[in-house]
Amino acid sequence: MLRDEPVNSPLAHPDSLIHLMDWTLDNFFAELRHPSTLPDDILVAPRNPHEAAFASPDDAALCPCARNPFIAYFATAECALVEILLPLLSADSQAASLATARAALQRIARTEISTFCAICQQRHDDGRCTAGHAAAGSSR
Repeated sequence: MLRDEPVNSPLAHPDSLIHLMDWTLDNFFAELRHPSTLPDDILVAPRNPHEAAFASPDDAALCPCARNPFIAYFATAECALVEILLPLLSADSQAASLATARAALQRIARTEISTFCAICQQRHDDGRCTAGHAAAGSSR
């Protein structure tokens, strides 16, 4: 699934991101065991169970320049998570279990995405992104 995502920088290349999968899974299971106390407003509800909350790499709220490799990485992780969990869950627990799993992954994703954006070389000191105007008009 990760190889199907567009590569917008060398850091977004699947061969680079694949090395994060063990780390992501370790953090995901730790987050399920001991949820962090991030505010709920960072969580994004997907439109349907097969859709990732981070589906759009052009989401200006996440990354104005749309070059953050973690957006596609976590969107793919969320889609894979749903594909794996859906057949394993009973219909009664499906919605609640998926919401819990997604919330855990989204907390990790938001932290990593915002951390990467904080060191982005496209940003000005005031937090504005120099490439943001270009990303807003781009389409994928």
